[in-house]
Amino acid sequence: MFIYASGYKYQLPRPVGTLLQGIQEGGVITTVGLYYGDRLYHIGSLVHLHVFILFVVINVLSRTVNVNTTAVASKRQVNTSGSLLGIGSVTVYNMMMLYQYPTHLQRQLSMFFAMIYICSVWTFFSWYKGFRTIEIHVRNPLYCLDTINLLEESSLQEYTIKPVNNWDTFMVLGYDIIFEVGVAYVFFYNLFLL
Repeated sequence: MFIYASGYKYQLPRPVGTLLQGIQEGGVITTVGLYYGDRLYHIGSLVHLHVFILFVVINVLSRTVNVNTTAVASKRQVNTSGSLLGIGSVTVYNMMMLYQYPTHLQRQLSMFFAMIYICSVWTFFSWYKGFRTIEIHVRNPLYCLDTINLLEESSLQEYTIKPVNNWDTFMVLGYDIIFEVGVAYVFFYNLFLL
């Protein structure tokens, strides 16, 4: 089974643009998460945080999906061996750094929760507008190479796309928010700030 998480973008151009967008998005979320994570107990900062989130929501809601194009800003398999190994390694590294530097626990958790909060709202409205989707590809049990070789023309596919329900979407996008944003961006805190 392969699970794809994709972010439909509003006419995003080429791979360079996608790379720059990813770096900018990651940098913004990390910086904002660290800034507001350090100020979670200040009312004024919480107001600013929610104004920022409101700006993000208005920005997402004001955009439209171009239905005439199949262009996808990013499409990735979230449950491949490489992806899971990468996220698992980053998670283990983060836990080791938290164990070695327990004085940073409060700051990292505050940053983590600020990023998760912002990205949860962002992802929800992106999903609501149709910019974020998932596909679940399930291996067809009837597919085998011997059968395909016997048939010259076969419409039998190796993978079929499973109809996605709200629970599937919640689980995959939740994984994306917690691990591919929260855990992955805390990694950069541990890598450069400790």
